[in-house]
Amino acid sequence: MSDTIRIVGFEGDVTAVAMITPTVIQDDTPVESAAIDRRVYRRRRALLMAQYNEVGATTHTMAFTATESATEGGAYTACTTSGTLTATSADAIQFASIKPNFAKPWLKITATGSHTDVDGIASASVLFIGDSL
Repeated sequence: MSDTIRIVGFEGDVTAVAMITPTVIQDDTPVESAAIDRRVYRRRRALLMAQYNEVGATTHTMAFTATESATEGGAYTACTTSGTLTATSADAIQFASIKPNFAKPWLKITATGSHTDVDGIASASVLFIGDSL
């Protein structure tokens, strides 16, 4: 999905990539997205938008992590991010800028519940924002 955004004399484009579609998470088993190649989105900044909504009676937390690798099937390590990706409780949206790393262009997002009886819906998207915005 791509959209053009116009802001008082500026025009740029934003491409949204759904990394984790809305997924019911009921325990602490990590849910990992497929890998995407950030080189497809050259000259664009990456902004992670992660959302968690608790649907059970007990409030637990959900943690989101962004990881990167040199190859699609390689070992993934934590990305350098700017913003908050700490474990969050019910009904929260978090944003974090993902710093470019040209040596590790492959990106995955993981959502992990804090407890064996977490009951919530998690989703995550990466917005690739053109340099002109």
